[in-house]
Order: sequence, then structure tokens, then C-alpha cells
Amino acid sequence: MLRPWITATTRHLKAHLDVYSTMPTHIFREVAAARLRTATERPMETAVFAAYFDPWAGEEGQRLWLRNASGFNEQDR
Repeated sequence: MLRPWITATTRHLKAHLDVYSTMPTHIFREVAAARLRTATERPMETAVFAAYFDPWAGEEGQRLWLRNASGFNEQDR
């Protein structure tokens, strides 16, 4: 079961997209990974986590993660 995607972390990210977009990718990776780890009711197995998270790695993954987050709307379910 997924938890609500719009969290305090997501709101902070949306409010500071300029900062997150210039954050070094290795630091952003840890921020994004920590967020994904809290997105499910139970911890994901390592292989499952990697399958979800690996596409978001690197500069392109960071750009896409931020692009997606910028479009999140609290009214969407």
C-alpha cells in the first residue's frame, strides 16, 4: 500500500526546486532514496527498491524526479 505522496518533504521540494536542481547528484540520490523508502507501508525488498529507484539515478533521473514533483497537486489522488 502506498502512503500519501504529497508529504511535508514533497512540499519542501516543490518550494525549493531551484536548490534541489543544483544539488550534487550523489546528495540528491540520498534525499530521493530516503523519500522513496517512506512511500510504502512496509519496507521494499532490495531488488524491488532498486527496480523502482534506479531509473531516477544520475543527472537525468534527478531532472525527471524534480519535473514530476513540480507537477504534483494535492487535489490529485
